[in-house]
Amino acid sequence: MIEYIQISLGMIFIGVLLKVIPPKKKNNYYGFRTATSLSHEVLWKKGNQLSSSLSILFGVLSAIIGIILYLYEYQFASLFQWSSLILLISIIPITEIVLRRIKKKNKY
Repeated sequence: MIEYIQISLGMIFIGVLLKVIPPKKKNNYYGFRTATSLSHEVLWKKGNQLSSSLSILFGVLSAIIGIILYLYEYQFASLFQWSSLILLISIIPITEIVLRRIKKKNKY
């Protein structure tokens, strides 16, 4: 069963890590780094807050999906892998869309 929730646990761990130890300032190594998030300090903080929350949420959803699919005795292993990957990748565009709306509204 652990193979069904490894990705989920990783997503939750990264989200909690960003919540507990958020990046103090913009950098090239740690945090949600896109052109939009790096363009203003407020966007940097909001991007990291949102991406960490989404990572935790999607990690939990992914774990629930994994447990449900595990109960169906490995028949849907590839479905779980794809759903986890889609949830993981979707954090970036969702956060970016929100940041661009904030940037446009506040004219950063």
